[in-house]
Amino acid sequence: MAVNKLKKIEILGHQSLHEEVINTLQKLGIVQIVDFKNDISIADDLVEIREIETKDVDITLQQINYCLNFHKKFEKKKGLIETLREPPKIINLNKLAGLVQSFDFSHHYNQCQELESQLNSAHAEEAKIKTEINFWQPWNPIEANVKDLEHTEQCTIIAGIVSSDVEETLSQELKDTLPEVDVTIVNHEKNKSYLLFIVNQEIQDRLSDFLKQYEFQEIKFLNREGKPAAILEQLKKQLQKLQKDIETLQHKAQDLLKEKEKCLMLYDYYTNLQTKQKLSQYIAHTQQVFSLVGWLKAKDEQKILHGLEKKFHELDIIIKEPDADEVPPVDLFNKTIVSPFEAITNLYGLPNYKEVDPTPLLAPFFFLFFGVCLTDAAYGIILSLACVLALRYFYLHGGSKKMVQLFFLCGISTFICGALTGGWFGDILNYLPAYFTPLRNFKNSLIILDPINDPLKFLIFALVLGFIQVWCGVCIQMYKDLKEGELGNAFLSRFPWLVLLPGIIVLLLAQGNILQGAMWAGLGKWLSILSAGTLFFFEGRNQKNIFGRLGTGFLALYGIVGYYADMLSYCRLLALGLATAVIANVVNQMAFLTLKIPYVGIIMMACILIGGHIFNLAINLLGAFVHTSRLQFIEFFTKFFEGGGKPFVPFAIKTKYISIEEN
Repeated sequence: MAVNKLKKIEILGHQSLHEEVINTLQKLGIVQIVDFKNDISIADDLVEIREIETKDVDITLQQINYCLNFHKKFEKKKGLIETLREPPKIINLNKLAGLVQSFDFSHHYNQCQELESQLNSAHAEEAKIKTEINFWQPWNPIEANVKDLEHTEQCTIIAGIVSSDVEETLSQELKDTLPEVDVTIVNHEKNKSYLLFIVNQEIQDRLSDFLKQYEFQEIKFLNREGKPAAILEQLKKQLQKLQKDIETLQHKAQDLLKEKEKCLMLYDYYTNLQTKQKLSQYIAHTQQVFSLVGWLKAKDEQKILHGLEKKFHELDIIIKEPDADEVPPVDLFNKTIVSPFEAITNLYGLPNYKEVDPTPLLAPFFFLFFGVCLTDAAYGIILSLACVLALRYFYLHGGSKKMVQLFFLCGISTFICGALTGGWFGDILNYLPAYFTPLRNFKNSLIILDPINDPLKFLIFALVLGFIQVWCGVCIQMYKDLKEGELGNAFLSRFPWLVLLPGIIVLLLAQGNILQGAMWAGLGKWLSILSAGTLFFFEGRNQKNIFGRLGTGFLALYGIVGYYADMLSYCRLLALGLATAVIANVVNQMAFLTLKIPYVGIIMMACILIGGHIFNLAINLLGAFVHTSRLQFIEFFTKFFEGGGKPFVPFAIKTKYISIEEN
């Protein structure tokens, strides 16, 4: 079983040692502390529930996040590759503690706040001035002082905007309807016409009613004096000065970037401090002592004893096996070759503590199925090479590193399956000159199954793989029943399926003369009858009523439909493998057809080959991963996997931006 054995640890000590013990446990990083309220051996009336005040640390973290977000606006943008290649800053705990003491973060935070406030005000003013410039720009041709464009004793001057589409109609109808009105077209801009009307006050209302039908937008020249050209010049000078001020503020903000690295370190420091403070609420206290309960791996027992007893002689440490009704967290461990496939298990969910880890069981199937779905040796080489480069030049860790390692192995599988099915960038070798004939012959000599020319054999191969995995799933469930002492379930509910499934297949093959001889037909018939009879009569053995027993047995036999439906799901292996090969061949055919085009033919061919095969690799890589995972989750795991395990998360120093080295 690839699930680490866990033990329960209880630590009892004097209150004076509480803080130091917590710090030591965090540095060791091998104990998961659980809430004492769920498991406590001290009498409830003696326990104090201490609410740990984390407000100051929470506020500091908010301020650090604010500063980091502020810095992000002014730093040079990094690409994804550059970000992945950037190594984490390495620092030891002593230097980190010294940084916290020496760095005047409050002053830095106030500087960021002040600069952002000034920049926000400046940008708001900049937007206001730009809006004014946009307002005055169309009226630039006016040579009069805008303050004079107001009411006089006899006339009213009205400025406004109409759509350019109705300008001509408006002018013509205005001459016919109100010839006394003088209209001046000031400007045309962005399908709008800017107009000035000079009208006698006596007919102003008639003009207003007339303009409504043209959706006329009246404009008021307020709070300004002078010609529009002079106003624009003044606004542009204000804008230039303001932009210089903004540039100065931005330079000051960029100067603060030299403190960003310290802010990153502070973030990790206070995040761990916050975790430690919140976790302290899980620890039981009395007036004199504290008590904590946790889980640790059995292999770390001596390490924790050495780490604590060497430093704290007064502690009482008890390490014991979990009780029968306790549910420890789950920590998976697998060999290096299997470990990357834990990424697939984690996508579905962890097994419970007493369950078999499905990772080693799914690993060979996932490895093979992925290659069968992609079926192109060249694609496999590209995929594995890309993963090697990523592992070599990028700083990956945790789940992302396991996923890249998984795709590296899947690339190897794709290479093998591609070589055995004849896929090397599809059939590109067939288009190469005659002196590549030896290479073509070697490629053809490796072919065992051809998904394009012989899809039926490939389909049978996919169904055989499906039968094997489904059958293995039932075997695993039978093993679980035997391990748990459920002999009735093992031999009367699981074993009959192990006989019935192959029995029916042997019977069908014999009837189709694929397996010739009366022996095969008889073997298939009796295997099917005996196993089906066992299920029919014994599946409902726990039912008291005879009709309930028979009904349960009949429903159990109906389950054969589900089993064979699951096997048919493996037809997707043929579909995906065929899709990869067909698309690759189509890309090659299209590319080499363009080769005959004069001058640009070879360029077009190269573009189609590169773009087409990149697309084919990307889309079928996604399909291979999704559908191979689906076969594990739906067709395989449902036969034996219960899940529901909670991950083992030890209390440790965890960082986001930096890497802690030993003091």
